[in-house]
Amino acid sequence: ESADEGNIEVGQTQMEVAKFQFQETSSREDMQIRQLVLYVEGSAANANDLRNFTVYGDDGVALGSAAMLDSENNATVNLSPAYTLGDANGRTRNLTVKVDAVDGANNWFRVQLQNDYDILVRGVTTGANVAATDADGIFGVTSTNGYFKIKRGALTITKNAASPSGSLTEGAQNVELARFDLTANGEALELRKLGIAIVS
Repeated sequence: ESADEGNIEVGQTQMEVAKFQFQETSSREDMQIRQLVLYVEGSAANANDLRNFTVYGDDGVALGSAAMLDSENNATVNLSPAYTLGDANGRTRNLTVKVDAVDGANNWFRVQLQNDYDILVRGVTTGANVAATDADGIFGVTSTNGYFKIKRGALTITKNAASPSGSLTEGAQNVELARFDLTANGEALELRKLGIAIVS
C-alpha cells in the first residue's frame, strides 16, 4: 500500500512516497526479492518531475534505485543485494520507496505495484521464480489516501543586513533607502510587480 497522503516540495530529496510489506508464507525455503517495477500514476508521472526512485530495507539501507521513469511511467529497481525473507531474516519485511522531486509544482502522483510480474521473487534453495500474491488477491490497488501533491513555489523576502539607515540630506539624489533579498523556494519564480511604500 502507498504511504499516507502528503505534500512534497520541489527540490526535496528522498522523500518517502510508498511502503510495501512482504511476507514469506510457504515455510519451504527462504525467498529473495530481486526486482520491483514501480508504476507511478498521476499528473507527475513523467520523466521531468520525479527522479531517483530508491528502495530501502527495514534497516534504512538503500537496496537499489532507478534514475527516472520509462515511457510507460514505470521505475524498474533492481535490488542488490537481493532482499531475503525467511527463517533467518524474518518472514515479514517492509520495503520503502523514496524519491526526489525535481519539478512539477501542483502535480500529483501515487506509487503502485500493479501486477504480480512486477515483483521478481526467487527461492534461495531452488533458484525458481515464484509469483507473488497480494493480501486482497489483486494488484494495482493502493490506499485511497496514497496521493502526493507537489507544492507550488513560494517567494521569501527578507531585509538584507547591509540595508542602509540614518539621516538623508535635503536635495540628495539616487540615495539607497533599503535593500532586500528575494529567494525563490520550490521552483523558479518570475517577479512581475513590486509595491513600495515609504512611511514617514
